[in-house]
Amino acid sequence: MMRKFAQLDWHVRMYEGVDVQDSPRAPSAEQIAQAQHEGRWDPHAWSVMQGHMCMLETYVQEGTAPYVMCMEDDILIRSDINDHLPKILHDFELCGLDLLMLGYLIPEPMCTLTYKHPVINQVFTFHEYPFNIYGTQMYLMTRSHAEWLVHTYGYQTQWQTKVLHTSDSYNADWVITKQGACACVYPLLAIEQAGGGQAYADDSQSHFHQMCHAANYPLASYL
Repeated sequence: MMRKFAQLDWHVRMYEGVDVQDSPRAPSAEQIAQAQHEGRWDPHAWSVMQGHMCMLETYVQEGTAPYVMCMEDDILIRSDINDHLPKILHDFELCGLDLLMLGYLIPEPMCTLTYKHPVINQVFTFHEYPFNIYGTQMYLMTRSHAEWLVHTYGYQTQWQTKVLHTSDSYNADWVITKQGACACVYPLLAIEQAGGGQAYADDSQSHFHQMCHAANYPLASYL
């Protein structure tokens, strides 16, 4: 990833993943055991969510920019992204969005969705998306929305342990990308690497991630 960032002349802060077995953020063994008994413990989803919250918490506490762009480390980035970001930022502000998904999982053209934001862009369109669009591969977020997420779900709230025994989901696909004024850009500016970046126990998940990669990889040149 650092080679890709160097090619783009991006100065990016990298974060280590949050290990659910060795992190002060992790629930206690008793809390995990109870959540497992209730069928509500997904260590991968918990770890991914904590990783994104670490990024947002650091941005809120230390950053000064009006926006933050977060991304995962198993992605391919559109090689001409720098040419398009100024216009995308302009349209992001014009639409009054809190969050814009720049990379996500979709196995078919986004134009099949019903609503398109009325922005004039010769290359990209902005779309509202239904709840079955997943992925936090890359997203752009306002400072005010990041502050709200941190104050509502951040580590200091202890929500990451309280939620284990409720019907709510502690998953980045729900908490981060499904709240506020959200949209996604199409074509994608980032796609997941072939293979989904990891091995999935569920073959259907592996197949879905492969489909998403295959559907979007031919649409642009990627780093």
